[in-house]
Amino acid sequence: MALPPSAPLLPNPEYPAHDHDPNAYDLDDLASGSDDDEDLALDLEASLSSFDSEPRTPPPPYLEKAPRHARRPSSARLAALARRPRHLVLATVLLLFAFCAVFAVVYVSSGTETQAGRVPEQGVSHAAPGSDLDLGAAEQVSEPDHPEWVLGAPTESFRDNLRNDTQYITSWIAAGWTNDFMTYINLLYLALLSGRTAVLPPFAPSHVGSAAGFVPFGDVFDVPRLSRSLHNHPIIEWRDLKRERSTQRDALGCWSIWATAAPGGESAPRANLLEAHLALDVAYTPVPRDTVMLPQFDNDPHTRFAPLAALTFPDGRARAHLPAHAPFPATGGAGHAALPDEQLACFDFPYYVGSANTFEFNYDYSPAWRSVGTHAHWTPFIASLARDLVRRTFGLAPGAALPPFVSMHVRHGDFGRYCADDDGAADADADAEGCFAPLSAFAVRVAEVKAELRERHGVEVEHVLVTSDERDPAWWQGVRDLGWEWVDHGALGTEETFGRWYPVLVDAVVQSLGAGFVGTDRSTMSLIAQRRVQDWNAGPTRTVRWGRTGADDHRRRAWAREGGDYEFAI
Repeated sequence: MALPPSAPLLPNPEYPAHDHDPNAYDLDDLASGSDDDEDLALDLEASLSSFDSEPRTPPPPYLEKAPRHARRPSSARLAALARRPRHLVLATVLLLFAFCAVFAVVYVSSGTETQAGRVPEQGVSHAAPGSDLDLGAAEQVSEPDHPEWVLGAPTESFRDNLRNDTQYITSWIAAGWTNDFMTYINLLYLALLSGRTAVLPPFAPSHVGSAAGFVPFGDVFDVPRLSRSLHNHPIIEWRDLKRERSTQRDALGCWSIWATAAPGGESAPRANLLEAHLALDVAYTPVPRDTVMLPQFDNDPHTRFAPLAALTFPDGRARAHLPAHAPFPATGGAGHAALPDEQLACFDFPYYVGSANTFEFNYDYSPAWRSVGTHAHWTPFIASLARDLVRRTFGLAPGAALPPFVSMHVRHGDFGRYCADDDGAADADADAEGCFAPLSAFAVRVAEVKAELRERHGVEVEHVLVTSDERDPAWWQGVRDLGWEWVDHGALGTEETFGRWYPVLVDAVVQSLGAGFVGTDRSTMSLIAQRRVQDWNAGPTRTVRWGRTGADDHRRRAWAREGGDYEFAI
């Protein structure tokens, strides 16, 4: 696929260079001749026969009935059609019909990508009548039993399911859910650079409690649609490769980014929950030092995409000067010390990876986001579920069109530990009111987004839908006092009905549905929601600064609402 100019491109050894030569097939055609050449030869033979005075011997049998390629010259065919106008009309109608048929096939096959952010409304049959969840249920497209990039159904050992003609790449995760999503986007971008089939693990319950279990990537994001958006780049999940409850422990050698780039000289692989879940015994070899983005700073953990991708190629592997055994043997089983696997390349924690800058998702030119992340749309089921819950929040009838609204994410929780005291030093005991931005600051940002929607798109927005991890009832009463709303998962029974993961997942979908968005500065959940609203909905966005009193004071502005006027420094 075509990548942004800033994205380093690596050759794919599976595709010879001549396949990219636009003239290669033309040369083959010239060598083998063409139909026009045959027409010319047959005409020449016919013209020579007219000069014979003696009767010629009968022609070979294949000339008794003209073969398909022995066509009359195009000028003769046109003259014949001109003498038969009905034939000409019929030929024209047939050509038009063929053109329309081809256009229809192309249009239908690409329909899911004709409008960014539109998710096909499919779902399950047990939904309430009229809801999104039963739209298109009768039109489910049957999927093959297994992806074409594995040998068959999931096996006890993943190695029994690898194709000999395919190379793969995978990684692990070890952060909050949004950070894990970003890690998988980086993995997919490495898959593009290396030309390998991506193998996506599930999301680990690192922040929702172990009882929630692991949720497959494909239960949240539409993997077939993502693959199509990446020019049909092959993407599978670990559940396609290995049985989910397999007890056979597979030995695997991986690269460790964290052992090389961890801040503070940690020098050990990043721990994770996936190895045990996938029944893997993993030995690690640190990536070379030249993969580090800023080697002059010991406290920065970022590495670069291109040199990491190079390690998946024979030449890049040779330049790494691998030791005889992995420096970090597997901790389970016999404690093997296998070097990084050549068919299934893997990395322990590709979260802090960039092309040109650290924390590259913060920038609109991020190649991982532009090439991959923006194409990771929700599954039809979870998108439809979120829409249904928003309808219930707004008091709308099932199936009713959603009005435009401003979505909001207010992150509190553990952010309090980053608040500063009066001297600017971190103060874990800082007063939350002086640390977190007040609702009045969010109100001004909401007003700015509404004004931009009005000026740029001619859209008047009344609804504001808030998502937050805040647990203080008084704070939520303040939200209500402002006339804002939220999806009340407790009252709607989201967790009880669908599982512990779903309040978090639905909130992320709700954020992406906004005509505009207001988020919390330095929150990756706000950052990704901001990117989605910008790309999928062409919506204006803002973030609110926090960390000290008045952190988001950028101007003094009067804000009016029904019942009174309020003025504050923002």
